[in-house]
Amino acid sequence: MKSKDAVPMLKDVAEPRSRGLGELSVTREGKRGRLPLKGVKISVRAADRVAEVTLTQTFTNPLTEPLEAVYTFPMAGGGAVRSFELRVAGKTLV
Repeated sequence: MKSKDAVPMLKDVAEPRSRGLGELSVTREGKRGRLPLKGVKISVRAADRVAEVTLTQTFTNPLTEPLEAVYTFPMAGGGAVRSFELRVAGKTLV
């Protein structure tokens, strides 16, 4: 039973594999694939109907060559990104 007061940002969590943990995808030789997700750390602070979620993910590139990749956010429709930081090969993109 869903409560009419359910927090929209969190109500999808119970749905199995509905959003996953996001992905880092690459296209090589006309085929799209995902880079392996090595680790995940999730921390949440919630107050009333607002939650601040910090998601830290580590992906690996099993290939020896540098790749161009696209990151897909694992975010519910009612969510928003407040900040984003990407670290690759010793460089940080904010």
